Amino acid sequence: VGRSHVYGLRALDPDKSIGNYPCITYAEITDESISIEEKLFTVSDETARKIRDYFGISCVDNVRDVSYAIDNDVKNVEIRCRKASDVDWSVLPLVEKWRNTCGKYLSLHMPDIKYENGEFLGIDLWRSALDYAKKLGVNGLTIHPPKAKRCDMKDKNVFDKFLEYYTDAVNFIGDSVNIGIENMHLAKGEKNDQNCGYGCTTDEVS
Repeated sequence: VGRSHVYGLRALDPDKSIGNYPCITYAEITDESISIEEKLFTVSDETARKIRDYFGISCVDNVRDVSYAIDNDVKNVEIRCRKASDVDWSVLPLVEKWRNTCGKYLSLHMPDIKYENGEFLGIDLWRSALDYAKKLGVNGLTIHPPKAKRCDMKDKNVFDKFLEYYTDAVNFIGDSVNIGIENMHLAKGEKNDQNCGYGCTTDEVS
């Protein structure tokens, strides 16, 4: 920010990393310009084995993928709760088995709360996901910024309602659970204006 360097690892999302080598991106940012330079690096098999326990998987099918984690000694798992069918209580005994076998860190990816046409959407699933997370005994939650336009969030009533939902999540889940906010960026094709999604700047998520 300003004249400082910004460092970041290339994203590990499969759709972004396939066909590319690991790299560190150096972004030199000034008021006038942004320049980006990528420094590639290699990782030996020995190093990969040493660091593998710091990585994990994010489930697409919770039951199937927790089973995979058990069979393949994956110590870090993210349960997804992006739709109602993801709240599958049959995964609980699998999670317990995973913990007893190799489990180290369990997170839950929360669903989105949206504000569209003057209405808040997704509240019931949000609350179900919190209950699910508590019964799973997660170590962390992954949350997206509010799914609302920047212009809508200028309405104090809208802003305060989102703040209430997020605060309720913190209070319900307890202060021992880590909360991470991700996807603080423009969506594909969005312009950085008042109609873009909220949560793209540091001020909007701090």
